[in-house]
Amino acid sequence: MTNLSDFYALVKSFAEDHMMVNQFLFVGSEEELDKIEFEYKTFIVIPSTSNISRTLNRPVYTLGFDCIILDKYPYDNEVSMMKTIEENLFLAGQFQDYLFQQNEDIEVGEISIDNLGTDTYNISSVMFTVEATFGRAPYVKGIAS
Repeated sequence: MTNLSDFYALVKSFAEDHMMVNQFLFVGSEEELDKIEFEYKTFIVIPSTSNISRTLNRPVYTLGFDCIILDKYPYDNEVSMMKTIEENLFLAGQFQDYLFQQNEDIEVGEISIDNLGTDTYNISSVMFTVEATFGRAPYVKGIAS
């Protein structure tokens, strides 16, 4: 993986090929989510942070992504809530394993779990960050002016 486009293709491939994911969204900000109708088991990726570095003479970009897995379950049903949380965590773990299997330079952050209730159903989510590192051109190249 050499750039953001490659990372996007990798993540999209994982989500679209995974039998548990019904919907994949790559959005620019959390505000965009307010306008979207979610299907069951939605995998969302939002670019959130970036950094550039030359530490140890290794020029890289580091890009951070907020990842969210959402799923609906029946209102006031504890068994369904636990099963949904378990499935969401399983999917997050498989995503991490998939990225490692692709030999990608990534870090997966701590997972937080949240549940939101409505009058007819609840939504369970797991949220975590992924940091991907991409190589960049060495400083000996000319500067575009």
